[in-house]
Amino acid sequence: MRFVNYLKTRRIQTRISVFYLALMIGSILLLTALLYQIAAHTVQKQTADTLGITLSNIDRGMQTLMQDITQSAKLLIANSDVQQINTLSPPISGYTQMQRFTRLQRLCSSILAAKPQITELVLYTAEGKRVLTTRLYLRSSVNEDWDLDFIDELNPSFIGLSYVTGAENSLIHMAMIIRNLNDFSKVGYALFGINRNVFSTDLKEQIGNLHGNAYIVSSHQSIITAVRNIPFENESEVIAQSLKQASDDAAYHSMHVENRSLLTIAFPMESQDWTLLLVVPKEVITGDLRYMSYASVAIAITITAITWLLTLSLSRGISRPIIQVAYAMKQFEQGDFSVRCQEPSIAAQSQTGNPNEIAYLSTSFNRMIEQIDHMFNQNYRLRLLEKDLEVQLLQAQLDPHFLYNTLDIIYYLAKEHGVQDISDIVLALCNLSRASISQKESLVSVAEDLEFAKNYLTIMQIRFGKKLSVFIELNEKVLSYRIPKLTIQPIVENAIRHGLEKKSGLWEIRIRGVLQNGFAVISVSDNGVGIPPERQRDILNNRSAGDQGRAHIGLSSLSKRLQLLLGQQATLTIQSECNSGTTVCLTLPPDLEGNDVSDSDSGR
Repeated sequence: MRFVNYLKTRRIQTRISVFYLALMIGSILLLTALLYQIAAHTVQKQTADTLGITLSNIDRGMQTLMQDITQSAKLLIANSDVQQINTLSPPISGYTQMQRFTRLQRLCSSILAAKPQITELVLYTAEGKRVLTTRLYLRSSVNEDWDLDFIDELNPSFIGLSYVTGAENSLIHMAMIIRNLNDFSKVGYALFGINRNVFSTDLKEQIGNLHGNAYIVSSHQSIITAVRNIPFENESEVIAQSLKQASDDAAYHSMHVENRSLLTIAFPMESQDWTLLLVVPKEVITGDLRYMSYASVAIAITITAITWLLTLSLSRGISRPIIQVAYAMKQFEQGDFSVRCQEPSIAAQSQTGNPNEIAYLSTSFNRMIEQIDHMFNQNYRLRLLEKDLEVQLLQAQLDPHFLYNTLDIIYYLAKEHGVQDISDIVLALCNLSRASISQKESLVSVAEDLEFAKNYLTIMQIRFGKKLSVFIELNEKVLSYRIPKLTIQPIVENAIRHGLEKKSGLWEIRIRGVLQNGFAVISVSDNGVGIPPERQRDILNNRSAGDQGRAHIGLSSLSKRLQLLLGQQATLTIQSECNSGTTVCLTLPPDLEGNDVSDSDSGR
């Protein structure tokens, strides 16, 4: 819990890295455990199939052995002296009985000599009296009647060899009923003692280095022979549980006995009512697989750790610029317009072809700060320019109420005395003054700004009479474009004061407005003395302040106001030739509300 709380206080990068590492290691362990279980099941099944084939080979060997012993028993029983064994009840006396007894001894000895796996042969009468005992070695037991109880255990209807008795450290005894070849009646019994090593040797050869236990178990769960490589405290319990599980059709079974995981395989033998049983520890089968799993986990964790380190390095390379951007945004929020993020070098960009997304984020942030700073400075300069203009206008103005009242008095006196020219001049002057000192809005329509210029021209036409001619041609759609207030009037004023007053003869002022590619182009032309080229540059570079009159506003200031309020697409240009006249062109962009730019023409 403390570790979780600690992670909550760390950066997102650290939390993601730790979560990724834990997820990868957990996934590897879970996947390894799952794959180990699948592989172990597969290996166990393959081992069980292989051992099943081995047990089948052992069973075929046992069948061959038992068929050989059975064949010897049948040859013994078919002998005429054996068929008359009931006539040899001990004690043996008489020449005929002695001869027959001698022949039986020779027959039994020849069978033992021919079949080394048979080490003992005993013949009995039908009443169970021992007639003849032939051995390859002396019996160690002092009880000579130890084998008489098997007669009661034999199934009278069974034909062939039957397992009757034999402790694990003694011979394996098989018995057969001797029947009359004519009427199939019981004549006596034959008991064969088989060397136990015959079975155990075959088991050892087939099992090899399995490191498990192999058993041949009778139907009564007694061990006939065994090959042991692992000890059990209660071996009979292990065998009982294994045989109990073998009752179904599964190829193999698993069980846990004495703190051991065991794999058991039971195979019923066809020659006798016996069972071949293998008990193998699972670690013997899956031991190498476990070591391989450990090695796989170690390799996978190592690869994961290396991948995690590479991912951590990569994530730091990604997060570092983001952290820088976040820090720069915080500084910018506090009013620092000089903050910048580190951008990739030109060499790094040339190597990769294009900057990556993170580098693009830093670059975009820097461009955004620069644009905001530029807009802020631009707006600040605009405010300063407007303040300067206001100061210039206020310096040339009287108190507005006093001026309006005075002009109203002059206007009504002129109307009363019938002096129309004076009343027209006063009215135009009132409208012009009201527009110059009004501060309600910076942008007006071209139609409104043209009215200010017309008021000024009305005054000038009364002053100069027929000497001044005015021609106005504007496309109706141009009239809806927005323009900084008092833009056309100063241009007209400059045309009269600096172009026409220095020229003799008739004067002309032409104001035209057309649409060109969606832009409104307004031109103010005169037929004055013109402007020399070097003077044109001085005017646009604001080096004409000394020539300004009381109400003059420089063309350089107009150009700056035009671009500050309408953008860089708005321009003011001068076209002039000496003694031929001057044309000042205004280009207004179409991206303001109220402009209809569907048509373009050259004027009407």
